[in-house]
Amino acid sequence: MLLYVYSLSRRSVFVYPFMFHTETFVVRSYSLMMLIAALTAILTTAWRAHGRKDVNANVLFLMLPTAILGGWIASGVAVTDGAALRMLWHNLSPFTRKGHTVTFFCMGACLAMAPILIFQGRAAFAYLDVLAPSFPLGFAFAKLGCFLAGCCAGALCAYPFAVTYPYGSESYKTQWQAGLLDPPSALILDEADRPQRLLGHAQSLRLARSNPPEFAVAHAQKHGVTFDELALAASESRSLGVWPIQLIYILAATVLWVASEALFRKSAFPGATIAFVLAGYGLMRITFDFFVQEQGPLLLRLTVPQWSGVLALIMAVALGITGWRLARINL
Repeated sequence: MLLYVYSLSRRSVFVYPFMFHTETFVVRSYSLMMLIAALTAILTTAWRAHGRKDVNANVLFLMLPTAILGGWIASGVAVTDGAALRMLWHNLSPFTRKGHTVTFFCMGACLAMAPILIFQGRAAFAYLDVLAPSFPLGFAFAKLGCFLAGCCAGALCAYPFAVTYPYGSESYKTQWQAGLLDPPSALILDEADRPQRLLGHAQSLRLARSNPPEFAVAHAQKHGVTFDELALAASESRSLGVWPIQLIYILAATVLWVASEALFRKSAFPGATIAFVLAGYGLMRITFDFFVQEQGPLLLRLTVPQWSGVLALIMAVALGITGWRLARINL
C-alpha cells in the first residue's frame, strides 16, 4: 500500500521490471516475487502443519516441491511467444521467468499434487486444509511482482486514484497498439521487414546509458538525437491512467489469507478451509479481472483467469459438501 500512496503522489507507478541488473545477469522483479511466494508458501505450510497428527511430514514435503515444479513447468509452456519451447531452462528458472503466468502456475501446481492427494484418500482433506492459507499469501506476493513489473495492469480509469505506467511496460504497449498513445517517433522502431515496435523499457534504456547497444545508438542518430536524449524521452513518456488492480488484488488476497488462517484454527469440518480459500479466489478472479486491461482471449466473455475462478468455485462447492458429509459420517 505504501507503493500505491507513493504512486498517487506522482500519479505514476514506480515500475522496476529488473530488480537487480548487471551486464551479464538479470533478476526480474516478477520472477523474484514468484520465488518469494513459493518460499513463503513452503515455510507457512510447514509452520501450520507442525504438531498435527493427521498430517504426515514426509507426504507434505513431497507435495510442496512437486507443486512448485508443476507450477513452473505449466507457466513456462504457457508463454504465448513460444520462448518456453525454445529455451526450456531459461523459462523454468525463477530468475528469468516472464510475467503473465500466475493462473497457469496455480493450475500446474494443482495438477502436480493431484495424484499424491488421491492416493491419500480421506486424509487428503487434512493436507488441503494445511496448504490452503498459504495460497492467498503467495498469490499476494505474485501480484506484487505484477505491480513491480508493470504487467496485468487495470483498464482505463478517469478517477483520481488512477495510476500511469512508464514507456515500454505492458500497459504502455497495450495502449500504444490500440492507438491510444502517440509517443515521439524516436521511441518507435520502424523497420522495413518488421512491424513497428517500441525500443524497450524505460528502465532498460536508463540502465544502458553507460554502454548503449549499437542498434539503439544508430536509431538515435537517425532521428538526430543522442542516446541519452532518447532515454530521457522514454522516461518522460507514460501511459494513460488505469485502475491499480494489482494492489486491489493484493489487499483482497491478504484479507483472504488472514481469514483463512482464523478458519483453519476453528474449522468445523475437514475441507472447510480449502473450500473457503477456493471460493474467495474464484470470486476475486471473476470480479476483478473485468477491470484488467490485458485480458487476452475470451470465451463466453470471460478470460482464462476468470474461467480458473469459475473452476475454483466449482471445486469449493464440491470439496465443501464432501468434507461436510464426511464429518457427519464420523460423528
